[in-house]
Amino acid sequence: MSAARVAAIREAIPGRVAKGSTLLSRLNPWWFHQVDPDRLDLDSCSHCVLGQLFGEYDRGIQALFRDVEDRDQYADHGPHVEHGFFVENWDTDYEERQSLTEYLAMVWILRIRRLREAANER
Repeated sequence: MSAARVAAIREAIPGRVAKGSTLLSRLNPWWFHQVDPDRLDLDSCSHCVLGQLFGEYDRGIQALFRDVEDRDQYADHGPHVEHGFFVENWDTDYEERQSLTEYLAMVWILRIRRLREAANER
């Protein structure tokens, strides 16, 4: 994949996480207390954001996006990517995908910590 495409995906990630966070907050305003940032692993269906909230990534996708078919839950596009729950990986090699996934996890961790700090200030 071109460096420009990887950079574009990286640039989009914070907005996608914000969108996913907003969606989760509509369902449960305190969701960020149920996700353990120290256990967050976006390569694990049970330790990713949705896995920690719904028990499994697949269950979370179905709960949030009822129209997403099972075969599309790991596709390179769709609401799961648009909301920061999965990294699009079109033609990425292993290192590019790992780098993007690690960045996505870092953005989620920062979001969770900020939400927790804001909740503690209330």
